[in-house]
Amino acid sequence: MLSALVKESQAKQAKLKALNDSNRKEALAATESVANLMTDSVQESVNEVYAAQNKLEKEVKGLQTNTAHFAKQTYQWLEMIKSFDGSLKVCVRACGVSSRAASASGGGAAVCMDVGAAPQLQCWPRRSWGCARNRDLCGNRGRTAATFRTGPRPWSGT
Repeated sequence: MLSALVKESQAKQAKLKALNDSNRKEALAATESVANLMTDSVQESVNEVYAAQNKLEKEVKGLQTNTAHFAKQTYQWLEMIKSFDGSLKVCVRACGVSSRAASASGGGAAVCMDVGAAPQLQCWPRRSWGCARNRDLCGNRGRTAATFRTGPRPWSGT
């Protein structure tokens, strides 16, 4: 009788051990599949973030390039406007002096551009400010707004 109880107890323990082993294997398989799914999900998210980061870095590089270009262009525009302002002041002063001298001497239209006094000056046309005549501030006919610049005059050969 005692040996029957021992055998019965060993059989129950073997069943429980087999059931525990099968439950452990199922739990490991389920845990492994969950871990794989989570890893895949995280990897996909990391790939999306990496792609977005690369896209943002490219956009930032483009924006930095554009910003540098626009800053350079703005600086050039400011320098051109300063140059234009200075040339315009010289031209207006010269025109005022020439017209006073011409009206005092009884002459006709005064030409203010003195090659010796302002060798690099070309005036902006008056018609750009709404004047109907095609004559710039210095009396030069036929010049357009595009001819304003500082530097050697194309008609002077210098």
